[in-house]
Amino acid sequence: MELSSDYALTDIVQGRYDFGVRLGDGLTRDSSVVRIAPDLQFAIVGAPSYFAERAMPASPQDLTNHECINLRLPTRGNLYAWELKKGQSELNVRVEGRVVFSGIYQIVNAALSGCELAYVPEDLARPHLE
Repeated sequence: MELSSDYALTDIVQGRYDFGVRLGDGLTRDSSVVRIAPDLQFAIVGAPSYFAERAMPASPQDLTNHECINLRLPTRGNLYAWELKKGQSELNVRVEGRVVFSGIYQIVNAALSGCELAYVPEDLARPHLE
């Protein structure tokens, strides 16, 4: 068995894979879909040391006053927009910051160090929040 894990939107047929697992709904038109897990919930988090000198953001607009860690998506080459949702309202926010990573675990570690705010899956943040 061979396992490949990355953030690229790999063509599993061209790559000769038997199957693929992908977050979200970015599938090619010839793909078949089977849901294997519930939707991931994300959280905007920051270390206590980060908030020692800054107010906590209360709205998406407040993020413009904060340094935020970005995730670079390899397939498109652009930075991932934070997908915020409250009730039926959805908003994609492009944040600014001095740090960009290509992996979510790097982002979690940087946020824990007090570097900047991060947008991460709640499951990864929860142990640090408890």
